[in-house]
Amino acid sequence: MIMDETKSMFRINTENGMKSIAKSSNQWKFSIENKDVIVNGSRISKRSFDRIGAKLWLKILELK
Repeated sequence: MIMDETKSMFRINTENGMKSIAKSSNQWKFSIENKDVIVNGSRISKRSFDRIGAKLWLKILELK
C-alpha cells in the first residue's frame, strides 16, 4: 500500500517495513474500479498538487 509520495518517490508499506521506490524508473500497476491500469512512472513523476493543477487547467481551457 502506498503510504506517502514525493515528486520522485513512493513510500510503500511492505511486510519488511517501509520502502522508498523511485517513480520514474518503474512502471506502476493500479487497480481502479476493478480494472488494472499500468502507468509509466515518468508520467507521474510530479508533485501530487502539480498533477491536480494540470488537470484543473485542462478543464478550464476546455470551457473556453
